[in-house]
Amino acid sequence: MTQWLLQSLSLPLILIDWSPLTADQSQQLLRAALPTGGRTITLYEEVHPRKKLGNPKVQQQFLRRLQELLPPGVTPIIVADSGFRTPFFRAVEALNWHWLGRIRGRDFIAWADEPKQWLPAKSLHARATRKAKCLGKALWVRSNPLPGALVAFYRAPNIVKI
Repeated sequence: MTQWLLQSLSLPLILIDWSPLTADQSQQLLRAALPTGGRTITLYEEVHPRKKLGNPKVQQQFLRRLQELLPPGVTPIIVADSGFRTPFFRAVEALNWHWLGRIRGRDFIAWADEPKQWLPAKSLHARATRKAKCLGKALWVRSNPLPGALVAFYRAPNIVKI
């Protein structure tokens, strides 16, 4: 089914996320899904015990299994939230795929032209607007720098009226 869904897409967006599967969160679901029409279609998923949540080896194996399901010639853009760290994104790059990730406020970044001057990512919040804006090339995570382009974007919180 995955091959059929992706056969006409050369650069599909694939959302990857961990989610609790049980009320006590003892079981976690790692899922890859294709966004379509405001919903997602699951392409592949695995269940792991909570102690494996965020485990780099589990995530790398997940990516390799996902790769086996993709049709030839498809280069996905992996979209992941701030729970995924640099080893995950390096594994995505090792597959010659593209990625888009969210940086946590507690992370640090350095501009590519000033690689020794690390700033809290939180300091960029004021530059975010509702229209995505490329801030330039940067390094992410001091202990294991990962290069990428930084884009600032602010989304208004969802307000539910009752």
